[in-house]
Amino acid sequence: PPVPERTFQSSAIDKLISTLSPLFANPDLAVLLSNCLPNTLDTTVFYHSSAKDGATLDTFIVTGDIDAMWLRDSTNQVIPYIPYAPSDPGLQSLLEGLVARQASSILIDSFANAFNFNASGDGHQEDQRTPPMSP
Repeated sequence: PPVPERTFQSSAIDKLISTLSPLFANPDLAVLLSNCLPNTLDTTVFYHSSAKDGATLDTFIVTGDIDAMWLRDSTNQVIPYIPYAPSDPGLQSLLEGLVARQASSILIDSFANAFNFNASGDGHQEDQRTPPMSP
């Protein structure tokens, strides 16, 4: 998407793309890299707060066709960015916020696979779970 429509932008990932793109013999592969590598950052970061003014780091990554964050999928979506976090404080903050969000979600329900952004109650409450979920 155009820069103003991106949900998050990483200077380290942008720099990597501009460094690698000219090295491709096939320009179509350079376009593929520039479209695919930043895709999670461009389109699925639903919410991110940095630790400015003592605020808690928090990142919510939408991982599918519903507005929920699956623990496994949100982890796998950011794995390609981990090596670049040390050179990009914003990216590092995003990753730390994701770990914080996942930890707080697990403390809410250690048996759940996915979580809503807030306690909206949206989901599949008609599903039966064994053992039953307690409040």
